Amino acid sequence: YDFNESNVGFLGFTIKTNQEIKIDIVATELVKTDGMPPYEFNTGTRLFVKPGEYEFTCFEPALIRYVRFYITGNAEVSISNIHIITYCYPDLHEGYFTCSDDDVNRLYNASRRTLILNTLDIFMDCPDRERGGWLCDSFWTARAAALMLGDTKVEKAFIENYLLTDSSLYNYGFFP
Repeated sequence: YDFNESNVGFLGFTIKTNQEIKIDIVATELVKTDGMPPYEFNTGTRLFVKPGEYEFTCFEPALIRYVRFYITGNAEVSISNIHIITYCYPDLHEGYFTCSDDDVNRLYNASRRTLILNTLDIFMDCPDRERGGWLCDSFWTARAAALMLGDTKVEKAFIENYLLTDSSLYNYGFFP
């Protein structure tokens, strides 16, 4: 299944089966040259499903464009209502850029989308995996957010959290 663009969020779907099955779900933003998701290194979700109809939502957020279901068992299976509950920074459409060069516009829009997908309540190093804060570059990321999103709430929250933390807790040069 192809969502046509990458999103960060919780994958959900409806599954119906008449027999017990095992299903491996691979959700990714990449495909190989043959069009298949790279099963061998992606995080997958394995379900053991008894006969019936179920609504399923993954518990862990992921960066998803493509989803592939690997089903083991001899059953009639239908999967429907494939969707993502998004989990990223809201786009307030406050920042804007356009020029006469379509390549530059596409680059800008890809950068803007990447910023949105890598921001939640802090600027992160990636939109899935550990979703850890990427604070070393947050000075520059905050400037990008001000320009591209017209929004500095994440930067302000980061500075406020920094100022509210007891400085005696900053061991070995680390800070919140």
